[in-house]
Amino acid sequence: MRTWFMAASVFVSLFVPQAARAQEATTSSAEPSTFRLDDYCERVREAGKSTAAVLLGPRVGVQAIKFPAGGDLVLGQTTASETQLRGYTQYSITDAIHGILALKLGEAECRRQRLAQPLEDAIRVAADQGRRLALSREVDFLKENDEVVAGFEREAEARQRAEVGTLQELIEIQTLASAFRAQEAETEDELSRLDASALHEATLPLAQRAADYEQASMDVERLGSHIREITPWTFSVSGGLAANGVIPVDWFGTVELSYNLGGLVQGAAEPLLLSARERELQSATYELVYAARVVDAALGESVAHLKRQISVIEKEVEGLRAEETLLEGSDTPGRLTLIAVVKLRLLAVQARLVYSRALAEQRRPWEPQS
Repeated sequence: MRTWFMAASVFVSLFVPQAARAQEATTSSAEPSTFRLDDYCERVREAGKSTAAVLLGPRVGVQAIKFPAGGDLVLGQTTASETQLRGYTQYSITDAIHGILALKLGEAECRRQRLAQPLEDAIRVAADQGRRLALSREVDFLKENDEVVAGFEREAEARQRAEVGTLQELIEIQTLASAFRAQEAETEDELSRLDASALHEATLPLAQRAADYEQASMDVERLGSHIREITPWTFSVSGGLAANGVIPVDWFGTVELSYNLGGLVQGAAEPLLLSARERELQSATYELVYAARVVDAALGESVAHLKRQISVIEKEVEGLRAEETLLEGSDTPGRLTLIAVVKLRLLAVQARLVYSRALAEQRRPWEPQS
């Protein structure tokens, strides 16, 4: 009885106006954090509805049966050829179950893709994970010091014009200033490239997303397995009216329950299929679960590498500051030029330090727990 009720309610819902779907789309669009795959989900949902509409609906038909002379009709033997007209309705319980599962399959495929898409995005941009913010911080630092670099150039030019500085010293200052501006331009170009991408970075390790995707993938696989498992069965009810020259009108009915013996072999294959799919999701290099695991491991290693890199850059900064302090307290010839050279080098190194610190902070969620 429950199957009849479910089949009837689902069948009616197939023909209800799509106000609910429209409301869902409106609600989703109001949440910028919700990933929308409307076209894909609409396609798989409508495909499920298309299949279910036929499987859940009753079959109606008419038959014209000609019996040969002497054939056996309801009332016994006939001496002449007889024709019987039949109109009937048939409903398959197994088809109804198949139709309900087809609807569920469409929803499951939609959910799987909704989980897959952001996971794919995060994997594709994994090499640039956190770099957008880090590059932005570096660009801000470089721009803040544009005027400082220009001041060093003006001072070097003034010293050269006053003949208290050499042309070689001026060229050295200009070369370092050009390198500073080139660093700024390259950083801006790289930032523009990342800004142009529509892919979204992850904010947390991908393990949980991968687990959710794996579960959704197995849900799809299990629904497909359930659909295949009911295929050997047939359980249907039919009834109708028949008329012929002997009996004006009478009714008839049949109940059919049958089983294809190939289902015995199928029953052994389905658990093996699901088990193989679970192993495939975990270990196949082309699967998102495997790729997510590799990305998490690589980003975890990058955090340790960035820490070592930051330590090296910090020592370089300390060395340049110590050199600057020594020069400011000395009366070495060309002292002003040497100080400018050290400060220009210090700015370039500090820009790298800003970038590395920001990148390490962005990747901190991947840091292995000790």
